[in-house]
Amino acid sequence: LTTIIDTKANEIAESKVEEALVSEKEKLVEEFEEKFEDYKEDVTSKFSNFVDGILEEEMVIPEKIVRYARLGELYEDLIDQFKVRLAIDEGLLDAEVKGMLGEAKEEIQ
Repeated sequence: LTTIIDTKANEIAESKVEEALVSEKEKLVEEFEEKFEDYKEDVTSKFSNFVDGILEEEMVIPEKIVRYARLGELYEDLIDQFKVRLAIDEGLLDAEVKGMLGEAKEEIQ
């Protein structure tokens, strides 16, 4: 009778311990999932802010470039004609045009 009682008590104790372990395990998993989600959101937010900052810094277009872009828009037709003439001349440019292109390149840089 004592052996049966001890065996039954051990079974009940083991099942209670197992239930407690499963419950504690589930609780810990939920806690760590929440912490992970918070951490993930924090890292994502910080990375997004970092990227936004870099883009803001890098997206500043120098005034020279903006000015030449406006000129390019104004003289687009002439530029297209110039390109056609260049194609006809097969790249044979006179010294004056080469000088002008060199000056424009230096000015842009």
